[in-house]
Amino acid sequence: MPRALSLALFLALSAGMASAQVSTDANGQPVPVGAQTAPASVTLNEYLQLVARNSAQIKADRTRIDAARADTTTAGTWPNPTVSASRQRLEKDLGIQQPLPIFGQLSQRVKTARQAEDVAAAQLEGSVQDVLGDGAAAFNEVLVAQRRLALWQAARDDLSGAARIVRGQIEAGARSQYDGARIALQVAQMDVQIRKAQAALKDSVSKMAALASLPRWEPVALGSLKPVELGAYASSDALWEQARSRLPALKAAAADLEQSRQQIALQQREAIPTPSLSYTRVNHRQDGRYGIVGVSVDIPLFDRKQGAIDKARADEMQAQYKQEAAEVAAQAELLRSLQQLRMANDALEAFESAAMSQLEQLRRMAQDSYQLGKSNVLELIDVLDTLRERRMDHLDLVKDMLDAEWRVRVASGNVPQLQH
Repeated sequence: MPRALSLALFLALSAGMASAQVSTDANGQPVPVGAQTAPASVTLNEYLQLVARNSAQIKADRTRIDAARADTTTAGTWPNPTVSASRQRLEKDLGIQQPLPIFGQLSQRVKTARQAEDVAAAQLEGSVQDVLGDGAAAFNEVLVAQRRLALWQAARDDLSGAARIVRGQIEAGARSQYDGARIALQVAQMDVQIRKAQAALKDSVSKMAALASLPRWEPVALGSLKPVELGAYASSDALWEQARSRLPALKAAAADLEQSRQQIALQQREAIPTPSLSYTRVNHRQDGRYGIVGVSVDIPLFDRKQGAIDKARADEMQAQYKQEAAEVAAQAELLRSLQQLRMANDALEAFESAAMSQLEQLRRMAQDSYQLGKSNVLELIDVLDTLRERRMDHLDLVKDMLDAEWRVRVASGNVPQLQH
């Protein structure tokens, strides 16, 4: 009985722990731990935080810094001593030899290795920016897909309102059954488009969740679709000064240049011969026991490490040219993205002032014209389709604006500071 009670208690506790660790959804399916902690709705910054924390690509790239730190540890380590033993007819020898890098070789190796850590950190920033760029594009796609579905549903409501007007006209004897059949067909086609928009939204959401490494997550994107304020992007010179100290590409180029300079100093230090101190204990049958202390050093008669030094200097020139090219490319990208943002903003403002302000009035006029018998059902449907198409065109312009703004933020180094 005691054993049976103990076994039953153990099984009950095990089942309780298992049920506490694995949660299920409404269908009884297990939900991954990552999906449990993800919020139901996120802003852009919150979503990018999730991407930076969960991205397997960022985690893999972060190991470069760990590898560079391990190289720093290796660089600061003294070389191992060498032990030798020999035996002759009348003599036994036991010796030890220790190289002595006393002319700054170790300190320079550590400096060069630490500079490699800075290079790895700058490369990680560039990798993070690429991943976040994909995340921002996926987030904007979901934000727009949500709005596109809402526009299709609003168009369906407008069409349903027109269908009620048509049925009223038929019941009053002012219109034929053809009008009712035609408007019903249009409503059915609209329902198909809504289902397609829902499928497109599901696909965009799945891509957004996959980038955050949460495949079961179905988030709602929270954000504004209003035009951005261009006041913060008015001065290209101020943005460039900001970008020069923030852009990962420029940081990586500067780190590469500094590492090449440290490499020159290292090769110059390595060219200095490293002495070795030795001690040998001799046990001779006739002469007795005695010790021999010696110092050995290479004579730089033929190999003076000149080839390695010249190669390091060539690498420095290459790194300097790459830094200049990176600055030119970054400045050109900033100016191009600013131009694209202003053009997108101008196109959006022109469309809103020319078309969007008259859409509601046009819808009422089309309904009134049909009720008064001045137009037929095809003209009413055509007007409603035109209104829906113009709203979709406006949404496309808004998406172009969002994408252009993100490109400016990336080009100016104005990416959210994330904990990854």
